[in-house]
Amino acid sequence: MTTSTLTTISISLATVSPSRAAFGVPLALGHHTRFLDLYRDYSSSAGMIADGFTVNDPTYKLARAMFAQSPRPPAVRVGRLPTPGTNWTGVLDLAGIVAGQRVTFTLVKADGTEVDVDVAFTTDAAGTATAVAALDATMTQSGDTVVFNSGSAGVRMFVKDISGFGDFTDTTADWAYDTTLDALLNADPGFYGVAIDVNSPANVTDVAAWALTNKRLFGASPQVTDPGDWTTTADALNTAGNDRVYSLVTADDPEAYGGAGWMSVMFAKDPGSATWAFKAIDGLTSDPWTESQMGTLDADNSNYYVTVKGVPFAYPGKAHGGEWLDVTRGVDWLEDNLATRLLALRVNNDKVPMTDGGISMIANEVRGALAEATVNPETGKGLLDAGWTVTVPAVSSVSAANRAARNLTGVEFEARLAGAVHTVTIAGRITA
Repeated sequence: MTTSTLTTISISLATVSPSRAAFGVPLALGHHTRFLDLYRDYSSSAGMIADGFTVNDPTYKLARAMFAQSPRPPAVRVGRLPTPGTNWTGVLDLAGIVAGQRVTFTLVKADGTEVDVDVAFTTDAAGTATAVAALDATMTQSGDTVVFNSGSAGVRMFVKDISGFGDFTDTTADWAYDTTLDALLNADPGFYGVAIDVNSPANVTDVAAWALTNKRLFGASPQVTDPGDWTTTADALNTAGNDRVYSLVTADDPEAYGGAGWMSVMFAKDPGSATWAFKAIDGLTSDPWTESQMGTLDADNSNYYVTVKGVPFAYPGKAHGGEWLDVTRGVDWLEDNLATRLLALRVNNDKVPMTDGGISMIANEVRGALAEATVNPETGKGLLDAGWTVTVPAVSSVSAANRAARNLTGVEFEARLAGAVHTVTIAGRITA
């Protein structure tokens, strides 16, 4: 005879784990017709090629910027933007060009064809613009400017390697990314970061507002050769205090989608564990910004990619509202972790009693969440400095109304951000 003959035992696991927000999942949203689904998740760019994307598709280039990083998130969500109502447009302003100067850039058309432009000053800015525009049907002259137009709604081109005279700006109208983002969020909220294929001021403004409303992080990759041309957009985002959008500005490498690549680099790390500054982005060419130009970008908390002593990196790592990006993502994660812990506590217990013992159970979950966010002294990674405190009320201080409503208030914690060192001042003295 065995014990199983005498006793039958069946054990079921009564614990439930609420889902956590996807703080490591980026969304690459662009216009394409490679699939009809609202989105698909990919683990590599090869999977996109298998689904019909080509290396010339802007959405492919956007996602490729994420896949190119090492380490990177295990998956990228690729969204489909319906055909927008306008074409892609851009302007190269030649006002001020003089004899001896040249207009030099490469136009990348929708099919991947590259048109190399190298035109010397003619008689004036308008004449030079006319000479440039004559090189391809997608370019026209308007006053002192060369106007680019893709010729079809939703189709975009790239203007890169702008080494000659001229100030380029993307002038594409609003493509209503926010409408598709609403649909994506309703279908499956399992993404945290957002990057788009056309980063004109109108589109960045649109998606930035959406990210602020929906507690997501938007990484923009605007292209301007003169940082002053980005000031109006950046200043508006700064004035709005929008800490849900950052810009990594490029002068002439728009195909690299630096903002998306940077997001991928950081989403491979635990939220709040690392500063976004000093990170290399594979595939992105650094810009030789002057100190004055970097000052212009700094004024409204734009970011840039530079090379210092042979080392390329992104800097300074801020959202336009002024908050550090590691803090924004880290605090979002802490808030979600705390909410998830407290939900699991109540779901997995018959009840959390309104007693000192029950309140202690709540306090322990708060402490657990804070402990997870605390800097590891061995690695230096973490959101919070050690030494935080948690304060809870005695049950005797809970009002009769709150007891009747089963509502616990007065649970508080104090914590200090660990922060990071970006700049250093050293004073030394050397004697003989």
